[in-house]
Amino acid sequence: MQRTRQGNARTIDVVGCDADTPPHSLGATGVGIRFAVGFSLAIGLALVISLVALDRFGVAERTAPTPTPPPFVVQDSRELLDAWNTAGLHGVHLIDVTRDLGYAYPPGAIPQSTGWPVPHKDLQDVFRTSVEHRSIIWVAAKTGVARSVTYVVMPTDLSDKVSVGREKGFPGIAPDGSSITANDDGYVRLIGDRFPAAPTGPVALNIDASYFVSGTPEGLIELLDASPLTYSFVTLNRSTDATDVPEAARARLDRAAELLRQRVPK
Repeated sequence: MQRTRQGNARTIDVVGCDADTPPHSLGATGVGIRFAVGFSLAIGLALVISLVALDRFGVAERTAPTPTPPPFVVQDSRELLDAWNTAGLHGVHLIDVTRDLGYAYPPGAIPQSTGWPVPHKDLQDVFRTSVEHRSIIWVAAKTGVARSVTYVVMPTDLSDKVSVGREKGFPGIAPDGSSITANDDGYVRLIGDRFPAAPTGPVALNIDASYFVSGTPEGLIELLDASPLTYSFVTLNRSTDATDVPEAARARLDRAAELLRQRVPK
């Protein structure tokens, strides 16, 4: 989890003046008050209109296949990224069911390369060619596949991450330990053990074999059935490039793929 920034605050009174401005300098008629209130309302309305317009424009830039294809099983992170790119995923909300967060810098990456996604195609190509299990979600963010990420982890894994985060003094941990919000210079990721509410725009689901180190296929199907979300693209990553994922977890992922294919879509 990354640092957050806070600006310096100034004390301002209701008419937009510094707190030490003499009240009598405003005049007795209240014109200053009426002007300031009206001006503030106009600014607020303009901000709301701008946000709505930006959101609508952003929705147009979010792409996913239609209709939703069947769940797609891949062997490793390179195949997963290829599947996302081939399907034309761009700017989607990604739900990643996993144990491993996949947010390390890949080999050859430049940590200071800013932007979500990175505006330089040559850097995006570097990230794509060096992707691995430890960096797959970071690459998806930097190359424009995912505009936001929500991790769904097992409760025991969430508890472990909360404990480590509190020990190291990381921000973004909910007081009750139910979630962690990671803010990477404006790119927000949410870590929890439940599926989120339905966001605006297409949603992609990825299920990683690492989830089944302690999770079960049947338990995951129960979570999916209890969620209101529908998905534009579903992948299951066997994560053969992750040496700490046992074959038993991959076998459970294969079972989950069978159950997903039998499941009636919402």
